[in-house]
Amino acid sequence: MLILLLEMILIAIITFFGIKYFITLAPKLNLLDVPNHRSSHTDSTPRGAGIVFGTVFILFYAVFFMQFFILI
Repeated sequence: MLILLLEMILIAIITFFGIKYFITLAPKLNLLDVPNHRSSHTDSTPRGAGIVFGTVFILFYAVFFMQFFILI
């Protein structure tokens, strides 16, 4: 149970720093949402941070089940 909690904390930390890095990388890759007259924001905002969520989820899902099957 403690290992699962530590894995979840590690996932949260990696996701946090991954998104922070992605936000700095997004303008260089031209992944910005430019506001128009219907937008609620006035400045360009980075988009595509879901890529980080999906990548971290898939990697840790694979690692978790790899650990589970090694124990069997």
